[in-house]
Amino acid sequence: MMRNKSASLHFINFSRSIIYVRQLCSQSLLAEAQHYVTSRKNLSVSIEENMKTMQQQQFSLQTNKISIYRVPAKLRKIDPKAYEPRFISIGPYHHGIANLQASEKLKWLSLNRLVGVGKGPRVEELDKLVTVLEDVEQEARKCYSEDVKLSRDEFVKMMLLDGCFIVELFRELEENNFASSSLLSKRWMLPVVRRDLITLENQLPLIVLKKIFDVITITKSPSRGANTPLEELALDFFDPLMPREKNLRKPINGYDQNFQHLLDVFHSSITHGEVERRKEPHMYRSVTELKEAGIKVRVLRNTQPLELRFERGKLRIPSLLIDNHTGSFFRNIVAYEQCHHDCKPDMTAYLFFLDKLINSTEDVGLLHYEGVIQHSLGSNKQVAKLVNNLCLEVEYDGQESYLYEVVECLNSYSARRLIKAKTRLKHDYFTNLWVGLSTLVALLLLYLTLLQTSCDAIKAQEKENKEKMGSWVGLNMFLLNPFEGCKKLMSSASRCINRVINPADPSPDSPL
Repeated sequence: MMRNKSASLHFINFSRSIIYVRQLCSQSLLAEAQHYVTSRKNLSVSIEENMKTMQQQQFSLQTNKISIYRVPAKLRKIDPKAYEPRFISIGPYHHGIANLQASEKLKWLSLNRLVGVGKGPRVEELDKLVTVLEDVEQEARKCYSEDVKLSRDEFVKMMLLDGCFIVELFRELEENNFASSSLLSKRWMLPVVRRDLITLENQLPLIVLKKIFDVITITKSPSRGANTPLEELALDFFDPLMPREKNLRKPINGYDQNFQHLLDVFHSSITHGEVERRKEPHMYRSVTELKEAGIKVRVLRNTQPLELRFERGKLRIPSLLIDNHTGSFFRNIVAYEQCHHDCKPDMTAYLFFLDKLINSTEDVGLLHYEGVIQHSLGSNKQVAKLVNNLCLEVEYDGQESYLYEVVECLNSYSARRLIKAKTRLKHDYFTNLWVGLSTLVALLLLYLTLLQTSCDAIKAQEKENKEKMGSWVGLNMFLLNPFEGCKKLMSSASRCINRVINPADPSPDSPL
């Protein structure tokens, strides 16, 4: 009995243990399931919030029209210094950098020249400038691709000083025909400032500059640039970068009026606006190879800087000035075209075309000889290296090229059979003076050998008293007198054709 009772108790305890374990497992599974559901819900909420944030940012990008960008890292690594100001900072990206502080006093000097110090109208004018800049502060911030960390007062002060420097510089330069400025007293300053004001990261929104310019124009004497638009002054200031006659520039009202900044103003003046753009075919030939194919490269005068033409076997290119600042100038325009979707990549297309034309120092030498390239660098090798490096890490598929027709014409002209034969002959046998002389000597020896052979054959036939000398006589006559030989050859061919066509007719030379 005791054993049965003990066994029953063990069984009951075992059953209870199993039930307890089952309850624990059920609770654990339930908790795990609840945790899984909660986790999924939290993940979905997090993803949804991120999607809303990205949607707001995308809407912000589309509505704010960002136009002042940080240069992409892949472009910056090729030549970092090309995108950084060397003397003066404009805008928030390089504001406060230690090595640019020496130029800050020029900004205060410009502000003092424009509004001065004192009471009455001077104070009112300064207050008006601050007021109009406070009104556009939020709009100006939205022009930058990165959040500006400056406070409201700091940002307005920066816009005031930077904008007054640019406006005063332009107005003073206009009085001196853009030759000199007392604000930039040293000779090296003006070219360096011009280079700094064209860099992409060193820009102020044009709305800021126009607000300052309008206030100053109203209060100052009309003789100081009151009748000249700010955009026109900017084009005069940047003209030495790609010189052209002033009458070749379109009037300001001929451009798109939605200019973003000074770089955009200059970019709009050199691009082609609304022209047909298509996929550009690949161009296979450099300047040297085009010359071998019979294509001449000539300078194109009195035209826009990026205008290229191909007509009657001549490629015409406007003259290009290359100096120490050219690389930085080109790189910043290309960076702007890479970042800003609303501007057409005409400078990018131009530089890729130039890169294909120049593969060696000889190509640069030919362009320099024709006046297409004028440079102040140390050698043609440096020019070739500069041009070939400008397109590194630049994404360009040629889909929107304004040069597609020029490239098509070059490829079509170079592909002609006669041109290809002439090119191969020149490349193989007349690459230089000594190879050409060797070829001419070989041809002369071949000519004398054929002449000697024909004379020997004729003498041999005369010894045998044969009346007909065969083809050797014709060859000998041709070698001695090519023109007379060609006439006889044509006459003989004509008689042969006549006998084939009219076999019944007597030969003109046979007796009736």
